[in-house]
Amino acid sequence: MNEVAALSGRQLAFELLGLLVDNPVAILARDAAKLDQSLQADLEKKGMAFTKPDIDSFRAKLRTAGFYQEWRGKVGNEAWVLLEKYVGKLG
Repeated sequence: MNEVAALSGRQLAFELLGLLVDNPVAILARDAAKLDQSLQADLEKKGMAFTKPDIDSFRAKLRTAGFYQEWRGKVGNEAWVLLEKYVGKLG
């Protein structure tokens, strides 16, 4: 699985900001991702279960609902191309 495809929406947003703004944001995103992973592992040890959705069917629903088209318009083509470079074709 592509490492970026496994990121949460918040993590992905931080990664995109890091690409568009400056390196400290990317560092923050990596730190947040590490914290999320360690927190999840700690909670799983305590009995909490995490659900991992089927990414392909989730993306298909977003696509048919017009989500990707809407957000491509909001963030602009340059940012969208960068996003798709890391997560694959979305819309």
